Amino acid sequence: MSLLKAGLQLAAVTAYRTSLTNPNPSETATKTNNVKKPRFDDLIIGALLPLGNFAIVLPALAEMLIALALSFPSPYSPRILSLLGYNHKTFTAAPSVFYVAGALLAILGSMGRVHCFRVLGKHFTFNIGIIKDHVLVTAGPYSWVRHPSYTFAMVQIVGLALMHTAPDSATAWGLSAGTGSWLREADACKAVRAIIAVLWGFSASCILKLAVERPPVEDAFLHREFGKEWEEYARRVKYRLIPGLY
Repeated sequence: MSLLKAGLQLAAVTAYRTSLTNPNPSETATKTNNVKKPRFDDLIIGALLPLGNFAIVLPALAEMLIALALSFPSPYSPRILSLLGYNHKTFTAAPSVFYVAGALLAILGSMGRVHCFRVLGKHFTFNIGIIKDHVLVTAGPYSWVRHPSYTFAMVQIVGLALMHTAPDSATAWGLSAGTGSWLREADACKAVRAIIAVLWGFSASCILKLAVERPPVEDAFLHREFGKEWEEYARRVKYRLIPGLY
């Protein structure tokens, strides 16, 4: 079970990092049309997003080390488990129901976002602008909402937050036994865990900020660029992020 727990963590974090890595870093917007970006847009994309990507790797490494120490005992295992704060009474090798649910949400959200990368192809960049031979893409997930990559980003952030903050499912809800992540349950490295939580939490909050603030800016920009083509698209696909809501 410890390998399952660590595997879910590793899969969720890998998917998260992949989906928050610019798929076309070499593509540069050739036209920005004096677009007014959301406040701190460049800072978030350039610094805070990579910082969160780095911070979220550390809990995955801790989970992997614990899983290896439990699954393949060696003379070093007790020392590793002690340093990382493993306590079998409060931090089991089995993942909680919420841990599994959070991991699946994070993975599915990341997969959806990567699918958006593929649908947009070279047109998907992390900067707001127009590249050479730009076209208005309305297929795939862009036929559900106008900005699905932000929707999937929110799903994966909720998933990772659930993994790392949800309580022990057996204690809190009477469900199958299992505990949450190392970030919440460990008995050691409190200062390190607190720093990781603050760094990733701040980064994730900034991403959510952009997910809400960027769609209206991008809509206005695309409207100016594509005119009636965008208007027809907006009539067909009325919602920016969540069908029926927003």
